[in-house]
Amino acid sequence: MSVSISFVIPVYNVEKYLARCLDSLISQSVSKEIIIVNDGSTDGSLAVVEQYFSRYPFIILINQHNQGVAAARNAGLRQAKGRYVYFVDPDDWLVETHLDTMVEIADRHQADVLKGTIEKSDECDAFSGACSRRFESSRIKANQYEVMSSYQHLNDMLKWDWHPSCCFGFFRTDFLRQNHLWLNETLSVGEDILFISEILSLSNITVIEVGRVFYHYRLRPNSLTTTKNDISKLVHLFELDKCLIKLYEQRKNDIENINDETKRMLINLERIRAINYGYIYRYQYLKYSPALKAKTRHYFTDEVLQLMKKWLPYYNKIVIE
Repeated sequence: MSVSISFVIPVYNVEKYLARCLDSLISQSVSKEIIIVNDGSTDGSLAVVEQYFSRYPFIILINQHNQGVAAARNAGLRQAKGRYVYFVDPDDWLVETHLDTMVEIADRHQADVLKGTIEKSDECDAFSGACSRRFESSRIKANQYEVMSSYQHLNDMLKWDWHPSCCFGFFRTDFLRQNHLWLNETLSVGEDILFISEILSLSNITVIEVGRVFYHYRLRPNSLTTTKNDISKLVHLFELDKCLIKLYEQRKNDIENINDETKRMLINLERIRAINYGYIYRYQYLKYSPALKAKTRHYFTDEVLQLMKKWLPYYNKIVIE
């Protein structure tokens, strides 16, 4: 039997969360395989995985030394036999239960990407319930879907708040492989941002957005927005910026005919860089001690500040101490 979706799960020290994630995938009626990449876990995660592996023939286990989430996802993508691949993080779970219908829609329109929205909960706030993110497109309502170009979807995403993730939906496996779209293994932070930017800045790509909640995202302690006084994230996000600059130049050089759509796409890539700076400034730099601010202020060059002020009007009063 052919496999419709390959679920790829990178696992590293998530013993506490893993069963719920796996149960949400096992219950899916779509023809599937679940590829679990154990990325050198040192807790009881592997024991949990082996229990499921022994019970379900559609579960594939890959063990590797710790190399990071991007390398783990790539290992799963290389092994995937499904027409589509869905990247799922092991501390989250899948909400959508009709992925067989979603696959039919993707097949009908020969989609390269099909995605829904997410709901999220904050583990740091015991009193907050799950809240759903709005749809990227303002043109669809619940249970509707829209077929669009990658450029259009990128523009829709940037109208609200830029929240790129590999986990919002699934990708056509051959599309990723043929276009050499792999997660960048040199990045410790922001690999999703680059991956989605690479996909949505390609021309002739078909994206479908469905007005349904696909995925539950769990915000945990020590995430980008909860960690303070750790300059490693700031440094890694400026490494991401180098990759975004390279992507911009590559797409600019690849364009044969400059038109309104391609101009907008290039502008959007520049906006993504500015938003990345905004995250760094707001969630890292402003929360640093005076000593760490002094250590990192050189990253905010005149070019960086100008780009922030150009695309982020609310940063007009930036103060780099």
